[in-house]
Amino acid sequence: MLSRAQQGLFRPLVERAWRTHCRQAQLDASDRNLRRDWYEAQLLECCEVRSSSDLNAKRDFEAAMEHFESIVGDSIYWAMRRHKGDARRIAFTIRELCRSHDIDEHYMRGIARQALNLGHDAPLPELQSLAPADLVTIIRALKIHLRRLARR
Repeated sequence: MLSRAQQGLFRPLVERAWRTHCRQAQLDASDRNLRRDWYEAQLLECCEVRSSSDLNAKRDFEAAMEHFESIVGDSIYWAMRRHKGDARRIAFTIRELCRSHDIDEHYMRGIARQALNLGHDAPLPELQSLAPADLVTIIRALKIHLRRLARR
């Protein structure tokens, strides 16, 4: 279960993520049933639980914060904190995300090129050569791509 201080950070971020999602999907943000279904689906996706009371304060907090932060899309604080700013850890997360969703590396590198605004004539980036902030941008782009695929 999250501590009171963690809840104070978590709840406002979830609310901002919900409003962002509603804006993007053109949904009514006041629909409580829709919000609950969305919230449970997001927690299930990032931490494999359906309620914040089931979140482990040590193991799940940063993962949940990173997930909802990626939906809002205005910061990389929690992603960097979760991976401790280590490019190898972030690259590993990208590879695991690709592996778990059957995305080949060439396709992922194409998403990376687009997310980093490299242009079509630029070579495909190698993960090990990128800065941690760029790798977080790639994770965010992959998650957006996967959400779009799931909606179809």
